[in-house]
Amino acid sequence: MEEAGKINLADFFPILEKIDLQRIKYRVNNHFGKTRSHGEKNDVLEVLLNFGAENPKEINQNHIKSMLLDLFAGGTNSPITILEWAMAEILRQL
Repeated sequence: MEEAGKINLADFFPILEKIDLQRIKYRVNNHFGKTRSHGEKNDVLEVLLNFGAENPKEINQNHIKSMLLDLFAGGTNSPITILEWAMAEILRQL
């Protein structure tokens, strides 16, 4: 979606956020409103807990813990790799 990548003046001038001069917020909400039901805001943990309550034989607390650990551990791999690459480049330049 192009609207999400455009420069929004409200990001630089928070006072303009309520005015929405460029109508970016309106168009983004219009687009995402078509794909997501209104009023339903669930995060990953809430979805997993609800699914576990509905289907206790398929997923339990240990499964949920391991899935969340995978999510957090997966997020640390990329920054570590980037730092390792940057340090190698710095040492190579010396």
